[in-house]
Amino acid sequence: GVAHCPCSNLRLGSGICHVPALLDAGVRVGLAVDGSASNDSSNLLKEMQTALLVHRVGTGVTSMPPRKVIRMATRGGAEILGQPEIGQVKPGLAADLAVFRLDRLDFAGAMADPASAVLFCGSAPRAEYTIVAGKVLVEKGALTGIDEKAVFHQANDLAADLLRQAGK
Repeated sequence: GVAHCPCSNLRLGSGICHVPALLDAGVRVGLAVDGSASNDSSNLLKEMQTALLVHRVGTGVTSMPPRKVIRMATRGGAEILGQPEIGQVKPGLAADLAVFRLDRLDFAGAMADPASAVLFCGSAPRAEYTIVAGKVLVEKGALTGIDEKAVFHQANDLAADLLRQAGK
């Protein structure tokens, strides 16, 4: 299978994977985020939005509908990893779930198709809740058990130190 990282491909200028053709040929495709060297945000929703849009160029809007992108990001990745217990919400499977608030102005008028709304509207919102293996890791849009502001300041201090050292 193929782990598709469209934001990384675009940032590095390394080309665009021909995902619609791969899917048509029966290749398993999942979505992923690359490391910080080529995707600083590690934002899977942004990868989904980018995959949705970039693969419509030259192949038409029907080649990459939102539900196909959502499938690549969930069951597609699970199939590639050989982990049938993840990738879908179903009794007896892993309790992994991301929940997004769509009752904001940027989603107004889009509730006829919430799946499309998440990918077309807004600006890649952070999940309101993220649950992994039954444990809440994001609650009300904030990471649980981590002081995000402290991590932000520590990361910036470390980056500044690295830049100072590199300049010596």
